[in-house]
Amino acid sequence: MDLGGLVYGLISSPVYLMTRPLFFCISACMFCLRSALVTTFVSADIVSSAIWFNLSMIWRAVWGTVWGSVLLFTFPIRFLFSIPRERPLEQSLYQLRYELESLELNRKEIEDNLRATIKEYRLMEQELDELEDEHDGAITRIKKLEAELQELKEENIKLKEACGNEYLSMKGKNKAEEEPSEVSSTP
Repeated sequence: MDLGGLVYGLISSPVYLMTRPLFFCISACMFCLRSALVTTFVSADIVSSAIWFNLSMIWRAVWGTVWGSVLLFTFPIRFLFSIPRERPLEQSLYQLRYELESLELNRKEIEDNLRATIKEYRLMEQELDELEDEHDGAITRIKKLEAELQELKEENIKLKEACGNEYLSMKGKNKAEEEPSEVSSTP
């Protein structure tokens, strides 16, 4: 063991024992002082809050009374000034209602016109389909008639050829019959 450590232990123990009661006394005094200060500050804060709360309530009551009195006394003046502003507002309200009603009527008329136009469009579509069918039928008839015309032309040409041949053969017979008579009449 060390001699210095032993001496330190012997000196520190009595110092510790002598100063310990003094430390407890100082700690107790500090605790009392802190408690007193906290109590004082809290009490002062509570008192000031109570005073300011009451003052603010009184201030609000006074200010509310003053403001309410001002509003109460100025009510007739404000009422009289609001009447001229109310009349144009009513007139504009009536005009807006009239415009709304006229727009509703216009909308109904437009809807009726639209329905009529749609109906007319459908009818025209049906008529157009019918016309297309008739057109297709007419085209087929024209093609048939052209084919018949071509057949008739060919038949006509054949008949003309046949008639021409008969005519020529008949003419040839007539000339042969006429020639002898001419010969006999010439003497």
